[in-house]
Amino acid sequence: MPQLPSLHIMAKTKPRLYSDGYEVAKTSDVPSPIRKAVEMLRSNYEVGLSIYRVNQYFVASLQLPVNLPNQGTVDGIDIQEIEPILIFFHSIRFPYETPQIRINRMDFPDDRLPHLNPVQYSEPPYLCLYRGSINDWYAEHSINDLILRAQGWLQDAAKKNLMKIHEGDRFEETRIDINQWIGMSIFDYQTVCSFIINAWKQKPMAGMAYTSNLVTFPDEPYEGIKIHAKLFTQSYSELMNYQTTMKTDMTGEVTRIQSGLILWAELERVINRYFGFLPITLKDFISFSGNIGINLPSVFSTIKLEHPEFLQQRFLPISICIQRPAKLIHQSSNLEIISFIVADPPVEGKQVFTLTHRSPLSTDMSRNLSNQKTISNKVMLIGCGALGSKIGLHLGRAGITDLTLVDNDHLSPHNLVRHALLVDSNGKNKAIALRDAINGLYLESEGAGKVTAMMSTAFDLFSDSNVKVIKNQNFIIDATASSSVFSFLSETNLLPSSPVIRCEIANEGNIGIMLVEGRGRSPKLDDLEATLYDMAVENRILENWLRNFNQKKDDDTESELEDITVGLGCSSPTMKISDDFVSYHASALSIEIRNILSNPDNHGGILISAINKFSPFTATTNYFPVEKFKTLPLHQPNGWSIRIRPSSIQEILDKTRNTSPIETGGILIGTVNHQRKIIHITRLIDAPSDSEGYPFSFKRGVRDLPEKVVEIEEKTGRLVTYVGEWHSHPNGSVSMSKLDLDTMHQLKKQLDKINIPTIIMVATQTDCIPHLFPCR
Repeated sequence: MPQLPSLHIMAKTKPRLYSDGYEVAKTSDVPSPIRKAVEMLRSNYEVGLSIYRVNQYFVASLQLPVNLPNQGTVDGIDIQEIEPILIFFHSIRFPYETPQIRINRMDFPDDRLPHLNPVQYSEPPYLCLYRGSINDWYAEHSINDLILRAQGWLQDAAKKNLMKIHEGDRFEETRIDINQWIGMSIFDYQTVCSFIINAWKQKPMAGMAYTSNLVTFPDEPYEGIKIHAKLFTQSYSELMNYQTTMKTDMTGEVTRIQSGLILWAELERVINRYFGFLPITLKDFISFSGNIGINLPSVFSTIKLEHPEFLQQRFLPISICIQRPAKLIHQSSNLEIISFIVADPPVEGKQVFTLTHRSPLSTDMSRNLSNQKTISNKVMLIGCGALGSKIGLHLGRAGITDLTLVDNDHLSPHNLVRHALLVDSNGKNKAIALRDAINGLYLESEGAGKVTAMMSTAFDLFSDSNVKVIKNQNFIIDATASSSVFSFLSETNLLPSSPVIRCEIANEGNIGIMLVEGRGRSPKLDDLEATLYDMAVENRILENWLRNFNQKKDDDTESELEDITVGLGCSSPTMKISDDFVSYHASALSIEIRNILSNPDNHGGILISAINKFSPFTATTNYFPVEKFKTLPLHQPNGWSIRIRPSSIQEILDKTRNTSPIETGGILIGTVNHQRKIIHITRLIDAPSDSEGYPFSFKRGVRDLPEKVVEIEEKTGRLVTYVGEWHSHPNGSVSMSKLDLDTMHQLKKQLDKINIPTIIMVATQTDCIPHLFPCR
């Protein structure tokens, strides 16, 4: 570590020091960590250090050498070769709270220097030594490193190098340290600047305007207060009319309407001084305002004469606008706005508190912070329970607010274990409560709350009064975990171009599943469901889930009454899934939803998020694209339909051509939905090795075939099974021959017993036509 220079030079004229009024501390009173830090400093200096006690701090004074430019300081700024500094150690928080480095000299030119933390009048100037968290920096450094940094600050100040190169000729606005402010003043910076610039266009003189604010009170007076400026007007009658309208919408005592002021100097008044001090009394505030061209007593006198009730408020929020010589860093204007609270009616001696400025949260800001592209999609979220509420909030916090939320249920106490909303929403409709929560994020940003809610079931959405709403959506997210809703959305023709995204949690919370329809709703939900079950043949995670589900069904006679669905609902008070499991899956699913909303070329697929809850905890997320399915034309229309992947059709055609003129064939594997009369063919099994093919006939063998089918059934919980056969007519027609019909009748006798329709698919070199014979 570099050593600090030894002190050999003493200042010729002793300046007035802040420490002259401090009480010298007893060595025995100084905590051990502070004593060790002071001893470390003493080892680098020939002159001893003095220790003082100032409120909750122990303060060490030090004469710090500064290397000044050979040609003198830039612009003649008064930085001296020996600068007396003060090191403020917090008596309890040190070493976890970084010591404050302050200047001991009372005539230090703080008003000419940026990068200072403003302090109260009569306090020593406070150097800002790090642009991030100084406590985090100090956790990896020593007290000597901190002093070297202060030494570098002073040397940069002498060279006028405190501003970074990329900040160019910008002006640094007043840095309000967290210890200096008691709450927040929330307003849109550009709106206020435009208001004042327009006022100057009318009259380039000092002026004032009224503000109407929404004030959120903390538990203690002032500390933690939040003041949100909603209106700026120079008309007192407009202020009163606005507040009368606002009061009709206000309930409770936590938030209330409060009048305030914003003041500015004449247009020609440009302030190039920095503020090393901020006022803490009204007397200080009057002096502070006067120095920048604002006559505060005159403002109060005018208001008292015209509107005396205005000054009888519990406190008065006042924002001061200061014109700087250049644009502020990170801002679009040269106007700096600092906000204060004058406690009680403004009489001399009353306290003045500083507020820090915060911009209102807007959807643009949320999108920027979330790295979310701007999207124009309208999204409907059906189901605002445990999973749906978290997905909805994730989308809302990412600035995606063109949402319509649908749910007819109300939040119950047990829902709070897993629901995104908290106890203040208990008893409210889930969709309405979630809407209010998301819109509430943007309450301080004008016109940002776009989220709407419908206290409705999914089925009611397709009534005459609501059908226009659902047809206007670009995407439908189904988070209901309802089998009936799944079937309904799969079957409806009222969503010709709005893909459905089905989100669920399965296997006791260990699996999150998202089925994503492609553009034009292909693949559809039922195509994706059949694919999901089929994936269990190779996917161990899905296999364990379906095996487990099937075992429970066998062990529990009541479960025979349950539909085998993709996921499980989380609304039941008996469902045992912890909130962190739901949150994990909701995060994984919402990330992919945002990707889908931002990608106009979405082709559909399945997302699986999986958790291993046993120690050590592991989790995975994978997305599997799914190709569009095709509906095969049936040779005999009988109410059934057959869906198959084009790649499977191509596989059949290729085998037909490759073996021509010899006939070949194989087994069709898939799912059967008796209620909807849909068969999904999800995979093919090659003809067994003992099969016999001839130019005009094909005899399918049996070697290893039963074992292969049983294996598929076991891995998929009996959801995927044998659904039919195919064979080729490479040089013939797609019609069934007499031999085919005889084979069909023999096969049908066996399949009727297990309630499976008989399918014989005939393939030529250019086409595949299924022949389906329903069960008796």
